[in-house]
Amino acid sequence: MDKSVDEAAALVTLILAIAVLGVVLGIAFLIYLAITGVIAIVSFNIYYKIAEREAQELDDELTGGLSTDNILRSVFGPDIELPTDGPENTIDWFEYTVLGEEKGHAD
Repeated sequence: MDKSVDEAAALVTLILAIAVLGVVLGIAFLIYLAITGVIAIVSFNIYYKIAEREAQELDDELTGGLSTDNILRSVFGPDIELPTDGPENTIDWFEYTVLGEEKGHAD
């Protein structure tokens, strides 16, 4: 009977050791994922800023630093109200106010 009790105790000890090892490895894996996620986010932000800067340089080279809004304000005065967002843009504003086109008019 002592032999079966010893085997049962050894089996329980083995199961507990495997469970503890699983919990420790699970926590280590979660820490690894957290560190990897932080590294990925920081790398993404760095590359995003680099790409944003290069896009701005390319935009400046192509447009000479001028924007449609700035050109329209220099021609029609700084007090004009240009659309900032939504479905309308500055070209629509130009058509509707300067050229007198009707909104929603399709050719």
